Amino acid sequence: SFVKALGAIVGTHQPCDALALEIDGTEYFAVSYPHQGCIKLFQQSSQEQWPGDISYDRESLAFESKKIKPAEMACTGKELLFLHWIMPLARSGEIVVMETSSIPFKPLRTLDTQFPIITDICVLPALRGDSLVICSVSNRGVYAIDISGNCYWRFGRDEIANIVAGGVCSDGRGHVYVADKENHVVHVLWHDGKVSNH
Repeated sequence: SFVKALGAIVGTHQPCDALALEIDGTEYFAVSYPHQGCIKLFQQSSQEQWPGDISYDRESLAFESKKIKPAEMACTGKELLFLHWIMPLARSGEIVVMETSSIPFKPLRTLDTQFPIITDICVLPALRGDSLVICSVSNRGVYAIDISGNCYWRFGRDEIANIVAGGVCSDGRGHVYVADKENHVVHVLWHDGKVSNH
């Protein structure tokens, strides 16, 4: 099966995150390997063979930092965003932005969010204006930033006491879901950072 074949390929290499994306009409999934310092692409249509397996390592990216270790990823449709670790088990607040319209991916820039640690990211599709990147920043809550790194809104301890934000995700209706590890709940927010009752 598809799941069994995929597990056989990525299961022994300590993958961190995976996401689906389309490139030139072909569906792929990208898998990040922080300990290997790379992202690999697999074609979704093939269950036995995986043509188009492409690896990105630190040296192949045109940035000054040679310590790029991709972890959590999010995709806007035209750009692949991924975090990197700067040391084992510690994520930095820098997001690397890569263009995914063709293979190989083209590194565009880095976003220095000024956050000490980011635990997860997701993309909130544009309802008005540009898409926003939602950053989970542990005990600071979550922040919505644009593709240039400007902060639009924050949802944190001013709104919810003792919040410790873990995973974040969004849907096509403009909701953001925040897993709160301290309060054992999932907060549902609107695209503007306000709490949703639905």
